[in-house]
Amino acid sequence: MRYLLLLPGYLLGRPASAQAVKPRVLKLHNGMLFEKLVTGFDAQHLLRAYRPNLKLLQVKPNRQDPAVKDSLLQVKTPADNLTLSKNRYKVLLRRATITSTKVSFARMRVGVTQETFCSTLHLKPNYTQYALTDGVENFVQLTFAFVASKLQSVEYKELIDMDTIE
Repeated sequence: MRYLLLLPGYLLGRPASAQAVKPRVLKLHNGMLFEKLVTGFDAQHLLRAYRPNLKLLQVKPNRQDPAVKDSLLQVKTPADNLTLSKNRYKVLLRRATITSTKVSFARMRVGVTQETFCSTLHLKPNYTQYALTDGVENFVQLTFAFVASKLQSVEYKELIDMDTIE
């Protein structure tokens, strides 16, 4: 009798676990493809595009030149989240999660179909995530996530801590 009471719970729980499919990830180490995708996604362009949403997080002296100040800036919008490092010479993107259409990647934006994305970049459409690194160095990674064959989000992250590089 006890087993009969457990059977409906088992049968109902079984399909739910079968639907939780792990994302299929294609990892590529292709510097040329990476460069093609970050065209228009450079830090200077992002600084201009998100200027009204910038917040200063921290100011500290530059390690190589203490007379120069480095500023850590953050952008948080309902759709996007970015962290930038800026001094008087350079702006660097540290990490980003983009879910809006404000930024383009190789002239494609969030919402593009997976078919268009894959045909433009000559990739196989069998995956739900495409993780591309910057080539031989593997300093940074771009991850494109698809849901229902539409680009849902793009994540940019450092694979190594850039502050530890001399």
